[in-house]
Amino acid sequence: MQYDKNDQNYSKAVAKLGAEIASSKGASYVKAIGNFLLQRINTHPRDAAKILDEGKTIKGSLGEMRKVAEKQKVDSCDTCPSCLA
Repeated sequence: MQYDKNDQNYSKAVAKLGAEIASSKGASYVKAIGNFLLQRINTHPRDAAKILDEGKTIKGSLGEMRKVAEKQKVDSCDTCPSCLA
């Protein structure tokens, strides 16, 4: 489904991100990623659908990135090649 900035779902995605950022209480990484995602859906409104998926959160995405990095670990350095590309 494709959204434009006037779509109600676009507004819901912005609100969902804003609420998670506001509730992050000093977790600067949540704010940084949240602001990136807000910029992303501002430029690509169709991506709002991905934000609205049930159970998707910024903190949850960080956990998934950590899992990928652990699998790619070399010596004591975690890497996430798709994150660095």
